[in-house]
Amino acid sequence: MNHKYRTKPRAPELRKHQTALLDALIAGDETRANDLIEDSITKRWAPATIYLNLVAHAMTEIGDLWHRGDLNISTEHRATQIAFRLLARVKNSYPDGNKTGLSAIVSGVSGDTHLGGALIFADLLRFDGWNVDFLGTDTPSDAILEIVKSNEPDLLCLSVTLPDQVDAAKETVRLVKSTVPSTAIIVGGGAISKNGSQNSLASADYVTSDPVTALKWTAEQFDLGISAKTIQAMLAELGGRIQHFRKEKGLSQQQLATASKLDRSYVSAVEHGKQNVSFATLKNLSDALDVNIAELIND
Repeated sequence: MNHKYRTKPRAPELRKHQTALLDALIAGDETRANDLIEDSITKRWAPATIYLNLVAHAMTEIGDLWHRGDLNISTEHRATQIAFRLLARVKNSYPDGNKTGLSAIVSGVSGDTHLGGALIFADLLRFDGWNVDFLGTDTPSDAILEIVKSNEPDLLCLSVTLPDQVDAAKETVRLVKSTVPSTAIIVGGGAISKNGSQNSLASADYVTSDPVTALKWTAEQFDLGISAKTIQAMLAELGGRIQHFRKEKGLSQQQLATASKLDRSYVSAVEHGKQNVSFATLKNLSDALDVNIAELIND
């Protein structure tokens, strides 16, 4: 995935955060939950890690506890609302990915009132540089068809949480494929792989319950791998990282320019992805920012 700043947490640290976040959400301790998310952001965990391995993981656990009768409905609702606010915090803390020029529509199918899965996938696509229209939940098939006909997106993503919503997904896929066949369709959600639903949705381009494999499929289907990057895109990413570290250190462009023995206008051009950079210049910038060169150039 095309994230500018990311680190991978060690398994013990991730498990510790997962347990602490679950406890905080069940207790309704939003301050503690926010602190845990802020810690993961400060450590520059990939947004997908925070979304899927922290917040979504906790939401799934809470849903399971409620279904088993171990949580009451008010506790489950409170935890869910806190979780949505945490997702918004993460979204506002990371930039969208470099624009791919691709567009997607994400929606829950008719009857699906569960917001989480579709919302998370919409944001993960944005982090990968997609232009996303998110329709929310419980959208009738004809309404989805109308916006697909109008916008002609590259991708339509349908969320199906429960098995009794599969028929609505099938109808939506049928309508879109017969009217706008150029739009690729992903169907995902908790209903997939239950009661043969995957086979019944075979007319979709990709069907999965796993958002990670769905994102990998989009990268392969639309040639968004590392080999497809342009020089301009790589320079923009490099500039974004340099600007991120400069601001993190509390430096102005002039202060960074002085410390790295460069002109301020040159630093500005680098940060905006408008300037080729030699290895010697990268070394000067990394020294001035007190970071390794690898942190500036690694995706």
